[in-house]
Amino acid sequence: MRMSFPLFLCFLLGCTIGALAFSAYDVSGGAVHTGILREALIPEGVGEDSFYFLDEGLVQPDRFYGEEFTESPVHFTDMKLQEGSAHLEQSFQKLVEQAGGIEDDYQVYRETLHGLGNYLHTLHDFYSHTNWLELQLEQGATDPVPLAPINRAQDIEGLVSPFFLLRYVPPEENKDVEDYRRKFSRAFYSFEELDGLTDRGRLQVAARPQKAFIHRQLAKDDPSYPQAQVLLESTGKTLFEHARKLAVRHTVQQWKAFESRVMERYGPRRVELLRHGWTSSFPPSEPEADPPTMSLVSGLVEIDRALEIKVSLTMKPSRWDREGAQLATELFSDLTQRKRAAERVEPRGVEALSLRTENESTFHLAFEADLYGGAQTFVLLTPENRDRPEGPWVARITIFEEVFDFEDLEIRFAGGNPELLGSDGDTVRYRLPTPERGWAPPDWLEEYLEEY
Repeated sequence: MRMSFPLFLCFLLGCTIGALAFSAYDVSGGAVHTGILREALIPEGVGEDSFYFLDEGLVQPDRFYGEEFTESPVHFTDMKLQEGSAHLEQSFQKLVEQAGGIEDDYQVYRETLHGLGNYLHTLHDFYSHTNWLELQLEQGATDPVPLAPINRAQDIEGLVSPFFLLRYVPPEENKDVEDYRRKFSRAFYSFEELDGLTDRGRLQVAARPQKAFIHRQLAKDDPSYPQAQVLLESTGKTLFEHARKLAVRHTVQQWKAFESRVMERYGPRRVELLRHGWTSSFPPSEPEADPPTMSLVSGLVEIDRALEIKVSLTMKPSRWDREGAQLATELFSDLTQRKRAAERVEPRGVEALSLRTENESTFHLAFEADLYGGAQTFVLLTPENRDRPEGPWVARITIFEEVFDFEDLEIRFAGGNPELLGSDGDTVRYRLPTPERGWAPPDWLEEYLEEY
């Protein structure tokens, strides 16, 4: 499928529309989500290593090309109140269970924080999207406005959330009210009805609506939105400022609740890892020690008829300390996520990804990958003749020579022994003979060959 230029450009930039949440990126209204997270958790002692993965998960739902971008429960839109509460409850329970494995596996540590960032995104969106704030203010609440019983949002009398439709090319929020009326079969406010209201009038209408809202009419995501600009004389603050403050307070509360559950289930050590980073569990490094090195104890790359890859590497650091562990995580990121500079938690087409500690002496890195996944790691597979993908394929293995010796890496292939074609710097090439029963490639092989 070919993308239009605006869509392709936005894909490259990792754009979001800024419409589905407190804006997540500078390119679309400011990194408000990240600002909320930083204000809430840095004073709680969360270090930058852990904050990085929390923030990666926090902004992921606002990437328009991601699966979660138009998932209403993730953003508390389209009146999916019960679904949004269920999503939060299920996510929280899953993350508590997952936290049990963070000490031994770096990938589980990353995924847990990434998932917690996803969870907090939905929490933030509740306050930026629903009329909870307006309901409380109309009922006489003052600053601070009470936090919501978000686990039972569907039971809150009078609570509503806005509706959202996306125009994909160029990616932007659909603001045609008639489209919403047809899609959702209900009456919606027109922009003209709302634009003529005073601040007090907008507050009252949001608290006791007679019709439905589209996102831009009710959202307090961005300080430039009309509802976000409503100013309260009693506090001297806008609804944007109040919604942001609520999101900060509830983020602190939920972080503490998560730590409490992890402490109760697993003890203080895993709480410390969540706060200070995975390498904090290793012994401190000696001052002015030589930089650690890493050797490959054993390495195996297996490739089957379906051109799927299995990798298993056992690595030994010269020092079993925090710097040695940091080197292991850097190699893990480079070898498994070579496609992009940013350290992604869930690379496309890569499964069973792990970096585990073994016997306080070695690290074990393992993953499985399809063709796309392999291309994003240190293993790239392409046909020797692109016009004849049914013939021999070539495996390009790229690693750091100063860290690993290619001779220590074993290659196994379902069709027979691979033929060494040569090496160039950090890359070694092998020819993979056609197996007796031929290849069993994926149905998207043509798409893959166009890219690689």
